[in-house]
Amino acid sequence: MDAVANFPANNAPSCVVRWKVGGRENSKTLHTKALAESFL
Repeated sequence: MDAVANFPANNAPSCVVRWKVGGRENSKTLHTKALAESFL
């Protein structure tokens, strides 16, 4: 996993987790930083 980034969107905070597998980039948006960190 590469990073957890915070992005405010539509008055609800969200975090994006980004990672690479086999050279392919993936990402997942979660509602809280705690959820994003537990995804790692």
